[in-house]
Amino acid sequence: MDGKELILWTVRLGLGCYAVSWYRHLQRDSVGPGRYENSSASRGDRLWWSVAGLIFWIHFAAAFHFHHHWSHQHAFTHTAQRTGDMLGWEFGYGVYFNYLFLLLWAADVSWWWFSPVGYLHRRRWISVSIQVFFLFVIINGAIVFVRGPTRWMSILVLLLLGILSSRRLLGKTEVPATP
Repeated sequence: MDGKELILWTVRLGLGCYAVSWYRHLQRDSVGPGRYENSSASRGDRLWWSVAGLIFWIHFAAAFHFHHHWSHQHAFTHTAQRTGDMLGWEFGYGVYFNYLFLLLWAADVSWWWFSPVGYLHRRRWISVSIQVFFLFVIINGAIVFVRGPTRWMSILVLLLLGILSSRRLLGKTEVPATP
């Protein structure tokens, strides 16, 4: 596998693990209130979330090694050029969103491993803010600035997660049985 393939496949695998993790998050209520924190479901969810984060770190390392040659300046310039191509104005500071994405994911995973109860009972706005930021970066990194199969796979995965999430938010998780 060459560097370009490694970069593409790590983002695809990372997105896949993110999707599995989010789907499992939507299923949390099935464990029952108060029993989730120490359940095997909680440990599995934490593992999927950790693996997704690790794969995104590997993706970052592969991109910096094979494409940017460990040069922040190259990454900044490349980000500015790609933004210019897509939006008509160059903005290299988007690379800092990627740095923050990785650091925030590492902090989030660490919180869950070192304080699972605190993590699971944190204020909702914290979790929502983190997820909105992650989605912003994922949409830009896997849809807006990518062409080909990765873009279409990412759109499909995020659409499915959006449908599942909206069903959960609307309380439509299953069809009631008829007598």
